[in-house]
Amino acid sequence: MKKLYVFLLFLFVIQQSYSQTGKTYPDGKGGEVFFPLGDISFADELVSFSVGDPAPIEGYGPKNALQVPDYTGNYEKKYTTLGFGGELIVKFIDNTLADIEGPDLYIFEIGPLVEPVDVYISKEGKDWISVGRTGGGFSELDISEFVEPSDIFRYVKIVDIKKKKSGKWPGADIDAIGAIGSAFNFKLNSSFLFDTGKAKLKDINELGSLVDKIKEINGSIIVEGHTDNVGSAESNKVLSENRAQAIKKLLVDSGIKASSITTKAYGESSPVADNTTEEGREQNRRVEIVVLPSKQ
Repeated sequence: MKKLYVFLLFLFVIQQSYSQTGKTYPDGKGGEVFFPLGDISFADELVSFSVGDPAPIEGYGPKNALQVPDYTGNYEKKYTTLGFGGELIVKFIDNTLADIEGPDLYIFEIGPLVEPVDVYISKEGKDWISVGRTGGGFSELDISEFVEPSDIFRYVKIVDIKKKKSGKWPGADIDAIGAIGSAFNFKLNSSFLFDTGKAKLKDINELGSLVDKIKEINGSIIVEGHTDNVGSAESNKVLSENRAQAIKKLLVDSGIKASSITTKAYGESSPVADNTTEEGREQNRRVEIVVLPSKQ
């Protein structure tokens, strides 16, 4: 009963989160930046933080770089100071970074000084692609020359380039990290969808709300299948593919064009939690549906 409640709550959150339109945010330098998907465009989770040396005296809390930009001046502690050579890795949860026409990624570096960072992106948080350096008032990055059009990324790493060593806040000061080129990311726990080891969908009427929302977004769709590490890697890869195909069939049967849907099978290769615990394994058994809105 508790699991069903959580699932229904998840669908309610979907309805609330994805009903918004685009929004404009102050860039911390006196200008503004428009994000087509609004508040969900920003990094949600802190993955790791290595403060530089020297470290800032105060105000460098790494979680301050998550969610929407909220720094308004007066040296509020609403930002992350990296320190000299510091490194910050964040993850997108309810959206993903994707390539669109024009800039795709924006680093909200605030404060009176220009303190550049090197920027990297990754699909799974392991293999990193360098996409450029901010600085000189240039905080937006176009990833098109580094990626394939259908690629999606969930991780961003920024590294202070050691331009300013002295002062109370050495290193870049980061208020937020946002994906201008953003796709919706719906994560579904496989235990709600399938019996253990099976790929036949259960009869879950509540999935209609999700399907309706995907239709409303009207874009290209990627269905990803993921498993825990119980069993062989080969069997898990097959199971994840079959489950992704089952979700694709559900979407096609609901009126979505098959040509707009791609499936990917990751098996146990992309966990989001610790596979040594039952709770972690349950989180890893999932289907993620990524929807990149059309240009319209």
